[in-house]
Amino acid sequence: MGYFPNGTEGMLYEEEYCDRCLHQDECPVWLAHLLYSYRDCNDDSSILHLLIPKLQLSNGRCLMFVDTGLLSNLALQKFKSDSAANRAAIRAEMEKANG
Repeated sequence: MGYFPNGTEGMLYEEEYCDRCLHQDECPVWLAHLLYSYRDCNDDSSILHLLIPKLQLSNGRCLMFVDTGLLSNLALQKFKSDSAANRAAIRAEMEKANG
């Protein structure tokens, strides 16, 4: 699992991968690491170990990393449009369920 001993390490990782990733704005992997890394750091069965693999002295590339530089502008626009539509649908379902 990705290990970030301080804020600087986390920021450097974000700069190297997250800032160029398609999932940057709503990344479930980064959120899971922020929420559960302290709890799961010694749990070898934690999925966090698979998502951002720990190499010898550094953190490996996130398995969900998609370099936006490799995608066309049309593909990026479609992804963002689909994501916004999905978020709106989920919000509507939650509001409907909550009355």
